[in-house]
Parts: sequence; C-alpha cells; structure tokens
Amino acid sequence: MRNGEARKALGPGAVAASIARRPFLPGVDGFWRESLQGKLNGQLARALNCLAEMQLEIGEPQTALESALEGIRLDPYRERNHRCLMTLVLTLSLKQKLFI
Repeated sequence: MRNGEARKALGPGAVAASIARRPFLPGVDGFWRESLQGKLNGQLARALNCLAEMQLEIGEPQTALESALEGIRLDPYRERNHRCLMTLVLTLSLKQKLFI
C-alpha cells in the first residue's frame, strides 16, 4: 500500500480481515479470551480500514464504503476510519453530481 500498489495489497488485506473475523475460542469465557478477542477486533478494524483505502484507490468506492463502515462499527474512535469515510463520501457525492 505504501508503494502505491493497492492491487497487490488487496489480497493480503482481505485475508487479514477474514482471519480476524473468525471467532476466537467460541464457548470459552474468561479475561484471557476476551482480551485476545479485543486484540483481534482491533486488527480487524485496521484491516478493514486498509481494505477501504485500497478499494478506493483502485476505483471501488461502494465496496470501500462498506469496509469503512464496518471498521467504524468495530472501532468508532479510530480517526483514520473517519478520515477514510469522509473521503469516500466526498468521492461518491462528486461521482453522483457528474452523472446527474
């Protein structure tokens, strides 16, 4: 992603999000499991943010919007998610104005 090659990073980003979405030790309760599940949720929020940025870069704003919104639901205080969402809203509204 840092090299400007979003297409190459899209696959690994999707894999990271898919792995982080998996339930961690379902049926097991306790502080340790909840702590690790929280870390996985944080990783998922970061992966979704990266996915949203990559999807926007390759020209898929609608898919990027879905990823960004899911990331915000997981971590509503993460500033980077909101910046990405604002960029997406601007991009989508500009596209809509062009087609009207």
